[in-house]
Amino acid sequence: MNADQSPDVRLVVSCHEPASARISGWMSLPRIGIRSVLRTGSHSRGFSLLEAIAAVALLAIALPAMFAVFSGAVSRASLVDARHDLLRRAEDLVAITKTGFVGRFGRTSGSDATARWVVETTLLVDHEENARRDARVIVPVHIKITIESRQNAKVELETMFLFREQDR
Repeated sequence: MNADQSPDVRLVVSCHEPASARISGWMSLPRIGIRSVLRTGSHSRGFSLLEAIAAVALLAIALPAMFAVFSGAVSRASLVDARHDLLRRAEDLVAITKTGFVGRFGRTSGSDATARWVVETTLLVDHEENARRDARVIVPVHIKITIESRQNAKVELETMFLFREQDR
């Protein structure tokens, strides 16, 4: 290190060039890198006005976009929770329909303070074919439950079960 150089500045020396070429090459480097190396010893007192205005402008652009993303995520999460509750209620309606089924097919509906529902039961075999069968046959029954909350969340659940016709 030369005596006239500050301790923060370091020269990169290559072994393939003569010393005179190395020193003159160092002086012709672009100023952008030298300034940052030479300023490391100086004390900065804060941000300039231009830097502060740029930061505020970036925040003014980024914060509304982030707010829109997060509020959309919250509304989607509440819709998922509402659908989950409706699905659980639809599964309960399926269990009630299976246990209380007496062989009547058709459509029934109901409602309460939070939701309204429709339960449709249909026989999965043709009625004429069913009449030709023995009375003690097990037949497949299709159940379709549509349940909708007061907040317009909607769930449809379809399933089937086997019903023993002798129990009619």
